[in-house]
Amino acid sequence: MFFRNLSLRYKIAFGTGIPMILLVFLSFIAISSSSSQVESNALVDHTHNVIEQAMRIEAAAVDMETGMRGYLLAGKEEFLAPYINGQSAFSERVNKLKSRVSDNPVQVARLNDIQSNISEWVSKVTEPAIQLRRDIGDAKTMDDIADLIAEAKGKVYFDKFRGQVALFIEREAKLLEARQKQSDEDFGNALQIINAINLSGVASGSDLVRLSGYMRSQEEASGWVGHTYKVIGTTQEILASAVDMETGMRGYLLAGRAEFLEPYEKGKERFESLINKQKQTVSDNPAQVTLLDDMLTTINEWQSQVVESNINLRAQIGDAKTMNDMAQLVGEARGKVYFDKFRQQIAEFIHIEDELMLVRQASAKASASNTNTTILVGMVVAIILGFSVSWLTLKSITVPVDEVAKGLSALANGDLTREVDIDSLDELGMMARNYNQAVSRTNKAMKEVLSTTEEVTLGSKSILQANDDMAHELTQQSDQVTQIASSIEQMSLSIQEVALKSADATTSAQNAGVTANSGGDIVKNTIGGMNSIDEAVTASSTSVQELGNRGSKIGEIIGVINDIAEQTNLLALNAAIEAARAGEAGRGFAVVADEVRTLADRTTSATKEIAHSIEAIQSETQAAVEGMESGTAYVKEGLELAHKAGVSLDDIVEGAQEVASMIDSIAAAAEEQSQASSEVSKNVESVSEVSRHANEQASLAAMSARELEQKAETLKALVGQFKV
Repeated sequence: MFFRNLSLRYKIAFGTGIPMILLVFLSFIAISSSSSQVESNALVDHTHNVIEQAMRIEAAAVDMETGMRGYLLAGKEEFLAPYINGQSAFSERVNKLKSRVSDNPVQVARLNDIQSNISEWVSKVTEPAIQLRRDIGDAKTMDDIADLIAEAKGKVYFDKFRGQVALFIEREAKLLEARQKQSDEDFGNALQIINAINLSGVASGSDLVRLSGYMRSQEEASGWVGHTYKVIGTTQEILASAVDMETGMRGYLLAGRAEFLEPYEKGKERFESLINKQKQTVSDNPAQVTLLDDMLTTINEWQSQVVESNINLRAQIGDAKTMNDMAQLVGEARGKVYFDKFRQQIAEFIHIEDELMLVRQASAKASASNTNTTILVGMVVAIILGFSVSWLTLKSITVPVDEVAKGLSALANGDLTREVDIDSLDELGMMARNYNQAVSRTNKAMKEVLSTTEEVTLGSKSILQANDDMAHELTQQSDQVTQIASSIEQMSLSIQEVALKSADATTSAQNAGVTANSGGDIVKNTIGGMNSIDEAVTASSTSVQELGNRGSKIGEIIGVINDIAEQTNLLALNAAIEAARAGEAGRGFAVVADEVRTLADRTTSATKEIAHSIEAIQSETQAAVEGMESGTAYVKEGLELAHKAGVSLDDIVEGAQEVASMIDSIAAAAEEQSQASSEVSKNVESVSEVSRHANEQASLAAMSARELEQKAETLKALVGQFKV
């Protein structure tokens, strides 16, 4: 009940606001989830970088050991270059990694232990060994080994191998950059769509599909980023295994003991395994697979051309002296203790980062899954709730609008008894009450118009009948006046012959008196008829004026109907505008609003047609009134002339009486009587002319009465279109 009484603007706002609020909430969840996913991906990237740095630290330490053993074998300072460069890179990379993992005190402490271990190895093992090799100089017996190492054949192969590894990592780094860029673009596009939805307040199906697509694409890009980090890490392991092979070989060349070949054998086995594994991982990239084959070929050639000959030569030398002190120092394997500890520390460090990476990857996947689930569930809830609210809003608007449309349709068909049954307190309820009030007033006015039209019709018929009677009487009067004229002419002839026929004078005078009396009666009757015509014409004029007043009232009522139709048209236009703002949810009542506007236009057209008809009736009525007024003037003029004719006839009667009484003096007064007869003849002719004129005016009044009757019938037919 409360919702039905809400204003129309609040209903529409409620119908569109609820889905918008849900959409904003859904967008907030999506943005939060996306941000969480981005943070998780950033942590995974951070872990990959940490692992990569740890492996580079290990590679730097291995370079130090390899350079040291190369120098111990060859005795040339250039073989210390890997040692010196590795020592500098080791310190720099450890400090950089400590800064990167500063949020993890355990890992920082482990890096400090690694740095301390390598520093102790340098001070207690590496530096004394290098100094001892310098002291030994070019001692014989092992000079063949030294010369062989000094040829740097293995360095050529290893430099080539390192270049191949660097190229492989460079390619993967470019792929990593592109994939990270794609991930950032997908996130930016998804965020742009969410912001656009928040600004417009409308989420179309295509927007949601695109948003879901960008989220999936971001998830896939994150997976490829992880894949690239994994490839780079495996490549670092391949490099480390190759360095282990070189380190093991040089250790054996120095010590001459088989256990020093263990790093070489394990590195060789691990190298081949990692190469095969890496080829499967990058099988979608033929160029990288080819480069891995080139790495394998390079190491195989190094083994066949360098390693095997060096190992065979060292086995032939056996326990040769002079460099035995160096061999004994290396054989003590004091550096191996430090390096084994270092490798264990690096392995623990990487293992912890691997565990963190697994946790963060799981968190990223869970965040992506939660985002998709939240968007899907929120979309379903928004659709269901939005549909329910829209249906409720649509029903609260379309039902009253449909009722108003039915009322307007009935009004357009002329039914003024149909009322709109809406009891709400909103704009539609107010419009329905105004409509009912207007229809009631129009119904009442139409009834009055019908009653007045009936009266006008009856009055017109009465006027027509009176005019017909008057025309008939005037015709009779004209005939009688003609007879009077003829009698007067005969009387004039008799007067002229009075001298000859004095005996007949008395008889003629008596006949003249009788005829004059009869003419007086006819004139009196004419006066009475013309008085009746005057009264009838006056009554007709009053009725026609009343009809004009009623037509004016009908025009006012039609103006009210026209105002209501314009108001209805305006409300329908406002409803159509609000429906357009509501978009898809408002399409239903947009059609209804258009129908209401069409019916309002039809009502306006009907009222205009009625107004034109009433204006025509008023114009014809005004013409009839003017004709009536003219007829009244002519009737009054005829009445005045009839009075004069009556006076003249009275004079004739008196003259006839005088003729009868003065029969003896007829001869003497013959001349005077002849003149009087001439005057009477003229007056009779005037009366005859007046009678003819009155007859013509009566005919005109009859025609006006007929036209008035026809207009009244037309008005009655027009008003009869309405059911009252």
